[in-house]
Amino acid sequence: WRMVAGAAALAAFPFLCANYSYVIKEDFEMIRHLQACASVTENRFADVAGIVRAFGWELPTVVSQWIRVVAGFATLAAWWFGGKRVSEPLRGMWLYALAASYLMLFNPMTEANSYVILAPAMGCWAAWALGDRERRLAGFMIAGMALSMGLLPNLLRPLFGNSFALYWHPTMTIVFVLMVGHWVWH
Repeated sequence: WRMVAGAAALAAFPFLCANYSYVIKEDFEMIRHLQACASVTENRFADVAGIVRAFGWELPTVVSQWIRVVAGFATLAAWWFGGKRVSEPLRGMWLYALAASYLMLFNPMTEANSYVILAPAMGCWAAWALGDRERRLAGFMIAGMALSMGLLPNLLRPLFGNSFALYWHPTMTIVFVLMVGHWVWH
């Protein structure tokens, strides 16, 4: 009930600051803008569609939207059930890893430089794994993945132009979240 009350208060707040017709017009413009952003087909964004585009394919807009919705619910379920399996600080690290990964992978306008949002999650999990003798190799792997996301696109630009990061960053994010998920669930 608190979330519903908070959402209602948040939705009502603009009406206290501006004319009713202006707020309604802006709300409809926001919906139109979100729909336009959801149908981006340019090959300059580094989301999961960037991986698909790297192979010369294109996800239809409706399919892409449904993938994001299903992934959102899967992320929520992973947090809900996985968060109960671990204690702090891993619970908070799990939430941040999931939220940042979802944002990077399923925002249709994620740019390659946006992956800096994921770097703290990767750093925390790498540091945690490096502190555990059994997970040390995996910690080095996560640190290497983070470094590769920062360094490889520039080093490989002469070969691939600017397109390398468009599929490398989401691919490394998927590998990262699968590794972390393995630790949370086992």
